[in-house]
Amino acid sequence: MEENRPIKDSQPEVSKDKEDNKNKKLIIVIIIVILIALLMVASVCWYMNSQAIQQKSAQEKEINVRTATPQKPISYTTEYEKLKFNYPKDFKLTDTSTPAEGESLPRDLILLVAPNGTEITIGTGLFGIGGSCPGECKILQSDKITVLGKTRYINFYNVEGKVYVGLSDSPDEFMNFIDGKNITQSGQPALMNFNLNLAGAKSVQDYLNNPVFVQYKSLLTSLSY
Repeated sequence: MEENRPIKDSQPEVSKDKEDNKNKKLIIVIIIVILIALLMVASVCWYMNSQAIQQKSAQEKEINVRTATPQKPISYTTEYEKLKFNYPKDFKLTDTSTPAEGESLPRDLILLVAPNGTEITIGTGLFGIGGSCPGECKILQSDKITVLGKTRYINFYNVEGKVYVGLSDSPDEFMNFIDGKNITQSGQPALMNFNLNLAGAKSVQDYLNNPVFVQYKSLLTSLSY
């Protein structure tokens, strides 16, 4: 006679495995959600910190601009005309002045070159300047300015498609010269010129857009004996 043995029920074990798997998946999902949340918080913190750094940097730059001490210009006196002027510290100055020789007057010849290549030339001891303008000449604009205690004019003039700038006693004069003081011939003062040269300039606006134009005007107003 066979012994009746109870049949083992496997259903509870299967259910338990399913429950364990379900719990594991839930834990994984929770972990993923937490990681995503942490990543989002870290991203927000990084963004806010980055914005704060940029804002601080901008404020520091603004403070530096406000508190920066302007560069003191350099003072220079020409050898023969004894004319004084100030020019920016970052300009390069070359003096190729020549003494009197024979019937030639002594001449000051100063070249100032700005960091961007724009040139300012100063010449004294000029005499017998005259003649007509080569080719087609036209005054494009004339700006009034006080130089050496007198009203003068910064003339923008066109010569054969190129624009030049110089200082004159007249708003209609393309030959830009003014009287000197200490260099004379037969009792008459020699002439001086103060020219601004921007290579390739084809319009007045090319000069007005150039920061050296403002420095050129400052140099002119600084002229003194």
